Amino acid sequence: MADIKFTCPHCKVHIECPEEFEGQSSNCPECNGVLVIKRDAVPKLTVVKNDKAKEDISSSKEKPFEKPITCSIFSICACLSFIGAFVSFVFLVACSLFTDDMEGTMGSLACTIFFLVCGFVERGAGEYLFRKAKYAHDTLEATERIAQLLEKQKN
Repeated sequence: MADIKFTCPHCKVHIECPEEFEGQSSNCPECNGVLVIKRDAVPKLTVVKNDKAKEDISSSKEKPFEKPITCSIFSICACLSFIGAFVSFVFLVACSLFTDDMEGTMGSLACTIFFLVCGFVERGAGEYLFRKAKYAHDTLEATERIAQLLEKQKN
């Protein structure tokens, strides 16, 4: 007769009891909370001792991570913004050295700051999208590997 393994919903202690008690109510031996004896819904992953299964999993082709096009677009926009900031800065220096026009100097300063802020924001957005896409790719890959291991374990 097999044992049922389950977890107390109150204190999360792992409990094991004979299969004949499945469906009955009882108290947890640890916290004395009332619980219904039933198997855990999530199957536990055990270590595969079969070397052939390990080879099959390790030899499976991994999908290479491709950088999303939006990340490249944000990087290009950031570079253009930094170029704009540089040009505005050159104009700022030229205005302050060769003219007494304060409006032109202040306008150039405002443009320089604007382009720098835009560049950093675009660069940050591109980096954020890249990390988000990489995380999604890695999570999907790990989920597929676990599914393969569970399938191998069933066979």
